[in-house]
Amino acid sequence: MESSFNVLLVVLGSKGKLRSKSLENLANNVAQCAFVDPVLISQEDRNSNLVNERLSEVLLGRRLSNSELGCAVTHKEALATAATGLKNRDEIKWALCAEDDADLDYETFVKIGRELEAFDPMLPSLVTYYSARVCGGDAKVRARNLRKPMKASQHWSSGAVCYAVNRDGLKEILPFASMRVDYVADWPIYFSRLKRFVSNQIWVCEVGGPSCIGKRFNLKISERVVMHIRQLGKLRKVSKLYDLPVRIVIRHLILAPLFRDISGRLMAFRSNTSKP
Repeated sequence: MESSFNVLLVVLGSKGKLRSKSLENLANNVAQCAFVDPVLISQEDRNSNLVNERLSEVLLGRRLSNSELGCAVTHKEALATAATGLKNRDEIKWALCAEDDADLDYETFVKIGRELEAFDPMLPSLVTYYSARVCGGDAKVRARNLRKPMKASQHWSSGAVCYAVNRDGLKEILPFASMRVDYVADWPIYFSRLKRFVSNQIWVCEVGGPSCIGKRFNLKISERVVMHIRQLGKLRKVSKLYDLPVRIVIRHLILAPLFRDISGRLMAFRSNTSKP
């Protein structure tokens, strides 16, 4: 069983040891597939050649944990692997990156292949197939989105479970992906160099089980205010580092996280108030 679609599957996990059995089965039956072994980071591995500690403190308000750093490095290596896999293979237009807990089976992969085959944005692009709301059980969102085609979005919501990057997109961000790590895997600032699209008809969720990066860190409101003040003082430096307009950096670094944080707090409040 092989896919005829011009998509390279890049699995972020070790062959034979994936948490997702559906993804393991898919990878074993797709000819165009590459594995990227997860990178494990210990405290002794952290050095100035690998991670920009000072910049991560500005961008995140803290330093990356060892698990977050390993995950970010793994995603960077996945992009490099994808670029190598597409080299001299003009028939392949997209690389589909899937984390090892992505519940991605052959039927869904075929649907994604068909969607990407028919989609030609003519610019560096990324398509995400993960939705926290849909995967969280929001049936209303799923039903509403079924009536809509793939849409463009400027909001980089968290979740790098499964996403596709086209050939031009890889060329655009690969030089920046080779730089030192300063942000979590979802999503470093240089991803704003891509046009982001969201599939509203196909979703890939996570299988059950603990996250490989452990607990997510949530800043208090006062800590977030301090962080954004520090970020404002570094805007031009970050803008120059990633060759992006200041307004794009503000949107990616400040406005999007604020929107995500406020939305999360509102959803949690509504959920708590709706309980008997």
